[in-house]
Amino acid sequence: MRIGLLTSVPVTLDAFFPDWVERWRSGGHVVSPASGPGPDGAPAAIEGSRVIEGITRNPHPTNGTAHRRLRAWASDEQLDVILTSTATASAIVRTARTGVPVVYFCHGLHWGEHPTWRDAVPRWLERSLLRSTAAVVSLNSQDDAWFAHRLRPGRPHLRLTAGVGLEPADWPHVPLPTDRGTLRMTWVAEMSPRKRPLDALAVVRDLRATDVDVELTMLGDGPLLAQVRNAAAGVSGVRVVGRDDPHPYLAEAHLLLHTGAWEGLPRVGLEAAAVGRATHGYDVKGVRDTPGAVVAGRGGDVPALSGSVRTWWAAGDLEPEVDRAALDWRRAHREVSDLLEVVVR
Repeated sequence: MRIGLLTSVPVTLDAFFPDWVERWRSGGHVVSPASGPGPDGAPAAIEGSRVIEGITRNPHPTNGTAHRRLRAWASDEQLDVILTSTATASAIVRTARTGVPVVYFCHGLHWGEHPTWRDAVPRWLERSLLRSTAAVVSLNSQDDAWFAHRLRPGRPHLRLTAGVGLEPADWPHVPLPTDRGTLRMTWVAEMSPRKRPLDALAVVRDLRATDVDVELTMLGDGPLLAQVRNAAAGVSGVRVVGRDDPHPYLAEAHLLLHTGAWEGLPRVGLEAAAVGRATHGYDVKGVRDTPGAVVAGRGGDVPALSGSVRTWWAAGDLEPEVDRAALDWRRAHREVSDLLEVVVR
């Protein structure tokens, strides 16, 4: 196959797909990666990557100028199929009339458990784009069901239960801390309103109010970082590290606390599962599908989440039941490759 791989920005290609591209190429396929320009105008680091001017991270008036360039890219590379990820690039290429079937790798539809009027436009847009979508890859049960009810008959959809997967050797299993005197939690996400980092502090306060000795380490940066640091100063046992490698923090914790209002599928949850840590979060889109997850309450229901953590901690059965082989990126790559073969045929 001659595969076009398209994302909105180079960092997405470099973060998720180098192993995929190498495996396709070693199997005899031709892969042509492309994206919009990065901050410095450069392409992705993956060999052969191309910049498509007019593609941006977020919607922009210049996006229409990318149509001609996408048609040229598809023609120059003689593509059989285009696999596209990230919302803006995926929308642009599905309206570009390249003459090549487009498979949408959806990391997460951009609305939550209970869509509001603000979600009306993106929902309408995605429904209209499905007319020019040959197949869909999704990461959670709710998005998969949404696509299944709206794709045209005969157009396949695939759900990856462990997202793009990970390299198990990079995330070795670590025995749980033997100290049962203090519950150690790690939180890893962007410090943004949708990730609800202040809810993590509220969970700590709830647990302490019922005599659970608890410590929380928070990793990540974003627009709420300063607010979280200020709020954490008044909560005992909380440290806000900022952006850092999560592996050592997961290894020293009993659980991963995740307070997102919804997700596509949280990658840090897969990393926690590989290390041997359960993810505790709200019972919302994407989080409930995370391997090894323990969920409770709708988004923002802190008492339900803290109560679930308290019950789990008291029960003492802390190791999640996870098939590590299912987390391997090679499984996801094989399933997507099979789907592309079906689309090309």
